[in-house]
Amino acid sequence: MEATKIKNQKFEQHFQSILKQWIDLINHYTGNITDKDAAYWYNERATLSVLAGAAWKCDYFALEEFCHSKATCKTSWNGRVDLWLQCKEEQYVIEAKQIKVSIPPQRVTALKRIQSALQRARRDVVCSAESEQTGLGVVFVVPKIPLSHKSQAEMLVSHFVQELEQIDYDLLAYTFAPESKTTFGNDLYPGVALLGRVPRRTP
Repeated sequence: MEATKIKNQKFEQHFQSILKQWIDLINHYTGNITDKDAAYWYNERATLSVLAGAAWKCDYFALEEFCHSKATCKTSWNGRVDLWLQCKEEQYVIEAKQIKVSIPPQRVTALKRIQSALQRARRDVVCSAESEQTGLGVVFVVPKIPLSHKSQAEMLVSHFVQELEQIDYDLLAYTFAPESKTTFGNDLYPGVALLGRVPRRTP
């Protein structure tokens, strides 16, 4: 099970190809790495590096930890953004978060955590994007399933995706393909999802 969904028409031209390539690279890594592993199992930076690689594969430019001025209505400072992209003439700055959530037990709690992480990413990018750039808050969501529920994994993932689609997003991509899943400890990690949303700017 894998898909890309884009609600924001401005993103369609560039992010459709980037997200599809991101899914392909996630699957390629997990399916071919010597030691059974998953790029998304580690942290935000590792998963973000795959997104940067996807942009390069699409003939765009991407730099992680990009030095960048930041500002609020009261102050400004020199900082970094998690990812800077240039797609033809369009520039994007991305601030990202990553969380792991358990499925089943309390899906409402998991959704609240996802929404909170996405909101934090959006708040961060408000300080980063300049007038000629488009800001995007991103959260990578890594669900895990106890091995005791492995036989129900397909159903649990299906329900999880349905709930993800209820979140207010501009971009959504996920891969829960057989080649993307792996096991660590007592849990099955069936794949990863990406949600992106433009920030809400305040005067």
